[in-house]
Amino acid sequence: MMKRIYGIFFLIFLLLLTGCENNKKTLYYIQKEDSVADGSVTLEVFAWEEEEENLRILSEAFMKENADISINMNILPASEYSQQMMGIKKGMRTGDVVLFSNVSEPVVWIEKDVLQDLAPWLENTEECYETWYQGEDEKYISYMRPYRKSKWAVYYNKDLFDQRGIPYPQNGWTWSDYAQTAERLTGQVGLNRIYGSLSYAPDNKWWRVPARTAGANNPLNEKELQLFMEAAKWCYELTYDLEAQVPYKDRTGNSGISGEEIFLEGNTGMFFSGDWSAAILNQLILEKKLNISYDIAPMPRWEEEPFYSISDAAVVAMTTSTAHKDEAYAFIQFIAGAEGAALLAQRGYIPAWNSEKIRKLYLDSMAQPEHLEYFFVEGEVSSVPANMGYAEAIDIMEDEIAFYLLQEQDLQKCMDNIRAALKFLDTQECNTQECNTQECMDEKE
Repeated sequence: MMKRIYGIFFLIFLLLLTGCENNKKTLYYIQKEDSVADGSVTLEVFAWEEEEENLRILSEAFMKENADISINMNILPASEYSQQMMGIKKGMRTGDVVLFSNVSEPVVWIEKDVLQDLAPWLENTEECYETWYQGEDEKYISYMRPYRKSKWAVYYNKDLFDQRGIPYPQNGWTWSDYAQTAERLTGQVGLNRIYGSLSYAPDNKWWRVPARTAGANNPLNEKELQLFMEAAKWCYELTYDLEAQVPYKDRTGNSGISGEEIFLEGNTGMFFSGDWSAAILNQLILEKKLNISYDIAPMPRWEEEPFYSISDAAVVAMTTSTAHKDEAYAFIQFIAGAEGAALLAQRGYIPAWNSEKIRKLYLDSMAQPEHLEYFFVEGEVSSVPANMGYAEAIDIMEDEIAFYLLQEQDLQKCMDNIRAALKFLDTQECNTQECNTQECMDEKE
């Protein structure tokens, strides 16, 4: 019998200088299989850190059905994806399959001919997806397949609501209702300060979520940029005018503490997040033996604006350089199809595969929160677009808004700086996802 040992060993520890003023070093690792080559095909699969457990479970199930294929997991910080992809492009390392957290991330690598068009295989593939792709056109759609969807809701501490006699949030509520509810929940209880809403580190992306419920995703679009500014203003007022969440400067430096962990301390009334937070909360409650009751409510909407349901797809792609294209596609089809979807649903993650059977598996996957169906509130889909320049535009906007949330510059100054930077970005041919690579430096010279 062919034996394959699926190893989880730290093989490579790479210390990189971050370039920060404090000159700290960043540690990351790549997991390698501890086995001797036995003649079977080994696929090198890349994923970001938070996706490690999902990939492990999917890989183990796939290997049970495919005795002649091994999966070697390469787990990376999201910040290291560009370096690894450039290594694949230059032939400095082997890569067969790559997982991305949203549809915008593969675009630059499609343009650089690093990723394979899957069209020849898709002709004979049956699929069952809801809307998962947004972009200026559909030229990138055949290079990636969705395997997991993120859907959003408001998580709330039922115990705090009950103690204050505040009704639970209901479908159809607005962002004004959210702010008012957060204000009512806020107060001093003994030695504990209760905040109605959870804030994040100022460089976090969560502040822009309210704008996404109005359909804003791409700051390169002026109308959407205006909606992002409204969301930033809403977060600012919730923090400093209503004092209903911890000031952003107090969150600086504690980005290593997850929102789920803060919520489970019991001093926060609400926070908005994706479906993955339910799985994380339940795991933490189990591990720490906590006695806390929570549920979810539909995302609020803006008054007099159409409601958009936030839903981003995590996708999987094949490299052009793989020597095992059929095997790589077999793995892609497995994790993006019904079998992989069932595994994800049972773990409490929403798959991209959208059959009634899979939906039921997900809804039956956990006892808490009670109203998992609120993740599926109908509305036009609001998704990250598959556009060149999107990631750079988001980074520009978020850098400036961080200063605003820290009260270091006003909103108008933010807008002026963002517009100037976006205009400059539009004139550049070099994508900043590769600007730290030697190839990009060579092109500039």
